Amino acid sequence: MSRLETHQHWGWKESPGNCCHYKVLFALLSETGLRIGEAHGLKLDEHLSGNFSTIRVRQSAWRRSVQAQKTDNAAREIDITSFLAALLKASVGGRASGFLFQSESGRPLTQRNVLRDGLGKIRRDMNMEDGKAFHSFRRFRTAHLRKSRVPWDLPRLWLGHANKDVTDRYAEQLKEDVEWRKEVAENAGLWFKLPRAESSVGLPGLPQQKKSKLKKVP
Repeated sequence: MSRLETHQHWGWKESPGNCCHYKVLFALLSETGLRIGEAHGLKLDEHLSGNFSTIRVRQSAWRRSVQAQKTDNAAREIDITSFLAALLKASVGGRASGFLFQSESGRPLTQRNVLRDGLGKIRRDMNMEDGKAFHSFRRFRTAHLRKSRVPWDLPRLWLGHANKDVTDRYAEQLKEDVEWRKEVAENAGLWFKLPRAESSVGLPGLPQQKKSKLKKVP
């Protein structure tokens, strides 16, 4: 599948009835490997750095209820590219609080609704209705980081897979070496090209902005 075909299927076309409402969410899942509940639990004033370049995973949202992380490793920091950071910042429409992805009532989105109204339609178009829907984003990110030859310990940290193979002292060193982590994240990128940051974000509960035109990636 080509890069163009990939991000067309993932909701980047602006045609009526398409899944563009969730395009920022799908981009975030693709670049971070976040679990869907972790993404839904992100709050602007608590879990994103000032420039949106670092995500602090501290909780999840399940059926609109916020829950603490189940393991120590799940509480972590994830570094993202400057392009995705700009897209996230543009997507919130000037909001400084509340959930990053929320309904018109200010409550977190639900996995069921995103699957029904967004990802489910895309999967049907691609004839990929079998298997775990949201977990495919984590597999995609893991595979991309491996192909990019990112040092093995960093994906473990970003994905929440760190274990006893990584000593407490070394894990702390990774957490402190923010500049190096950001450089690796930037170089790894996302594999496919995103629309410009000023594109329409189309998220529920947010004002509509200018729509983007899909740009073919050679």
